[in-house]
Amino acid sequence: MVERALRAELGELRALNAELRLSCELYIEQVAALRELERASAELERKWVELERVSGERDRLAEQEIALLRARVAELEARLGRNPRNSSRPPSGEG
Repeated sequence: MVERALRAELGELRALNAELRLSCELYIEQVAALRELERASAELERKWVELERVSGERDRLAEQEIALLRARVAELEARLGRNPRNSSRPPSGEG
């Protein structure tokens, strides 16, 4: 009778052990997936920082170009407004 009870308990323990092994395997897979997500998140953060840096540089260069173009437009508008009466050059020198 005792032997039969021990065998039944051993069977139950083996079943529980199998369940625990499966749970551990699942846990290990989940931890690996989480670590991969953390690596991907860190990479995205690095890329975001680089994108912000490049975007700031692009904006700075665009502002410089706009300032140069505004100066050029002002210069051309000033030249366009000149005629022989208000120009410092003689009429033959304009053209």
